[in-house]
Amino acid sequence: MKKAPKLSNDERSEIQILNCKGYSARAIATALGRSPNTIAAELKRNSYKDGRYVAASAKHKAYVRRKYARYQGKKIQEDDELRSFIILKLQAH
Repeated sequence: MKKAPKLSNDERSEIQILNCKGYSARAIATALGRSPNTIAAELKRNSYKDGRYVAASAKHKAYVRRKYARYQGKKIQEDDELRSFIILKLQAH
């Protein structure tokens, strides 16, 4: 399964506008030519607790999430003991 490219700033702005107008995730997805699951996940993951979606804060939240996800990968790479443990367990299965 191919991964879709990340949402652009323009797409996030369009999501914000359409969401404010009351469009559903499916309708927004159709307008942007994206999967409804992509839009629904974006709205769920990057909206405020009160349900508001703001493109600028969504971009920042996504950036922070990606930044720390990459860090976890480096954590394994930099810790020889942890890396050996993981390799040993993977080879056992």
